[in-house]
Amino acid sequence: MSVIPLVRMSAADNVMSAPYGGCRGDISGDITMISDIPPCHKVACEDIASGGSVVKYGCAIGVASQAIKKGEWVHDHNMHSAGRGTKPAACEWKGPYIYDMRAPRVFAGFRRRGARPGIRNDLWVIPTARSVGNKLKQFIANYHKPYWIDDVRLLDYPSFRAGADLDETLDILLGLSRAPNTAGVLFAGADGENMPMTDICHRALSEGGRVACTVLRENTANIAASCLDDLAAASPRRREEFPVSELCVGIRGAAGGYSGLSANPLLGRFAERMASQGTAVLTPAGAYMADIREAISKRITSHAAYDKFAAAASAYPPTAPPDEWENGATTQKERALASCPITGKSPVTAFLGYGETAARTGGVQIVPNAGELASDCVIFAAAGAQLILVATERMTPFGGAVPTAQISSSDEKANRHPEYADFSAGTILMGESLDDAAKRLEDYAISVACGEKVSHDMRVIRGVAG
Repeated sequence: MSVIPLVRMSAADNVMSAPYGGCRGDISGDITMISDIPPCHKVACEDIASGGSVVKYGCAIGVASQAIKKGEWVHDHNMHSAGRGTKPAACEWKGPYIYDMRAPRVFAGFRRRGARPGIRNDLWVIPTARSVGNKLKQFIANYHKPYWIDDVRLLDYPSFRAGADLDETLDILLGLSRAPNTAGVLFAGADGENMPMTDICHRALSEGGRVACTVLRENTANIAASCLDDLAAASPRRREEFPVSELCVGIRGAAGGYSGLSANPLLGRFAERMASQGTAVLTPAGAYMADIREAISKRITSHAAYDKFAAAASAYPPTAPPDEWENGATTQKERALASCPITGKSPVTAFLGYGETAARTGGVQIVPNAGELASDCVIFAAAGAQLILVATERMTPFGGAVPTAQISSSDEKANRHPEYADFSAGTILMGESLDDAAKRLEDYAISVACGEKVSHDMRVIRGVAG
């Protein structure tokens, strides 16, 4: 007999997960295992009648196909999907979601005119032609930045494509020109390029962007340096206090491993805490919206946002079940909830397009999904995110447009790559409550907003994808 850790995702749940499995006779609190439990699988924490709902993440994920006793292993031998593969029922608008607010904490940032404050005071340089990339690297290495500028960052050459994709990329660039974390953006091009750099600058200036543009030729480094000096001169010299209702944080979940038991639900509980203080929380759209549309739709705060949600959810048909469910998932709904970083009670307030600035209201705002980490982070930055939190199963070097903290799903992975892991959710697997872990993550996020470095800050070249 051993004492094993169990993880409960919500107070409403009647099942818990055993990250490391367990054997018959093992105990956890007042629960004694009456069957062997495979790693990451579910165990009933109360008796469940035949036909009763199996609840995890605060949502019904299926139905008990037979009576299940407290301490019993719960999987496809004694539960099944409520829909049995049928199309999810249509959702209806049921009125605005009401949620509790609390007094916001504060952070120290840089004031921006007509925009959220920045948590960094960087200068960004974006090449509009591939041919100038190497010249810009050398130029930035030799440029002497003013003392009040945190860093000068070269964002990788964006991929410009024809048709609608070109329009989306231009919208992203315009969004970046308004990003809170930059004191200004220098667009640098070359003679004869097809990119309408001057048009971008004019549009950006008319929309409140902080930009300059230059064409790189021989012996024009002084002109580029002068442009950066002018942008820096118009920026603040010191930080001021702001409420966290002025923060906009991007969050992105991960699939597989322990993420569905630790990092993803941690981000969901963090989103709850921050939204209750007025913080805007961005997350990508995804296939999960079709599988758990009811759980999301009931948290939408306006009819306009609901209409956009219904259109977005219909674009993602319910996912087809794989041959074998990973990590103890039994139904499509459970799998979708495990990969969704906005489970819980946080309000859903808006659905944004490419380059659209996040509304100055608290709650979750859903942005387009590029399907790839670097591109998703650029979409976050263009929407006004000052900080990004990414759940990950793989600790890898990564640089984006704004500070991006990697959240490991286990202590083992965090200890294996300490140079990349900024925060570990592995303590949840050992018994720390989601509330306590979310409070620690909130403290960490506010520290980063006040200037604490993340592993991302050590990367000189950042990615911009079209």
